[in-house]
Amino acid sequence: MSESIPHVESQKELDKYLKESENKLVVLMVYAHWCGPSLYMEPVFEELSYANKHCVFLRLNTNRAPDMVDSLDVNRIPTFFFYRNGDKVDELVGANEHRLKQSF
Repeated sequence: MSESIPHVESQKELDKYLKESENKLVVLMVYAHWCGPSLYMEPVFEELSYANKHCVFLRLNTNRAPDMVDSLDVNRIPTFFFYRNGDKVDELVGANEHRLKQSF
C-alpha cells in the first residue's frame, strides 16, 4: 500500500481533515492489508487520487483503528465514504472499480 495517501486512525483526525477540506470532496477508503478486494482497489484508489487533485483522499486501516470501524458502521471492506462540507454524501461498499470511478 502506498504511503502517498494519508491514514486516519481516530475520529479526531478525520474531523480535522473534514474541517480543513472546506467544500472539497473527501474520500475515505476503509481497508485491511490482508483483504484481497482491498488490495485490488488500492491502486485504483491511488490512481484516482492523482487524477482528482481537487479532492482529499484518506485511508483507514481496520487493524489500526477498530473503534473507527465500529463508529462508521463498516460491515464489509473495502468501504468508501464520500464527504462534502463535513457531511457524508455517499458510500460505496465492495471492490466495484467502475462505480468508484463514476463517483468522480
